[in-house]
Amino acid sequence: MTREPSVKAVSLDRLEQVYGAKYIVRAIAKYIVRLNHPDASRAEVVRLTTTLRLLFRKLPVYHKAKFWESDFLLYRQASDEYDAIYATPGGRLNKRGQQVAGRFDTAIVNLGTGSAIGVEGYRVCRVRAIFTIPIRYRRILLPFVDPPEYLAYVEWFSNFTQPDPQHGMYKVTPMTNADGTRTGAVIAVESIRRSVHLYPCFGAVAPREWSSSNVLDVCEKFWVSPFTDRHVYETVI
Repeated sequence: MTREPSVKAVSLDRLEQVYGAKYIVRAIAKYIVRLNHPDASRAEVVRLTTTLRLLFRKLPVYHKAKFWESDFLLYRQASDEYDAIYATPGGRLNKRGQQVAGRFDTAIVNLGTGSAIGVEGYRVCRVRAIFTIPIRYRRILLPFVDPPEYLAYVEWFSNFTQPDPQHGMYKVTPMTNADGTRTGAVIAVESIRRSVHLYPCFGAVAPREWSSSNVLDVCEKFWVSPFTDRHVYETVI
């Protein structure tokens, strides 16, 4: 992570509206509750989440996280070979005066049981915001826990099932709530293993309205390449 955040104070409203982190307030509250009460039932987590009052309205935000090689047999400490995940809102202008679209990359997340190979214990997400809760608030909200410093708001895709028998890729779909909005959650950045490319599923002709800036928002099915090799990146903080 960079020494300083990309933006020192982004309001929760802006994170919801501009970054697309639609349910970030509820997701942060649920994340805090689960850290404080690891043995709580789902119903208890919901109840405690609704009563938790966050003490902040703005957060430091990072627009990029870098991941270096973690194959220690081949590791070079001075290596500049790295992966990166971006969570950058649109709106700025490039050198030609054209508006640049936002970029919110997709990634592979270790759910806690993932091993060095295979897809079991992993899940695909789209990273909407990378942030940290200032330490003065962490000490109050998490008095008996040493939480991760860097967090991410992500939108989940479906779990891996069986690969396609023809090309070996896995099909994933965006997870949605009852109202059709994307399902979001807060996770530790250190659980992100690496970036991942998704390939849109379409018929004989791709819809004309699809573009690189909107396909992740409008497409409902994607293919993911199989991970038969080593997951070669880990977070360096």
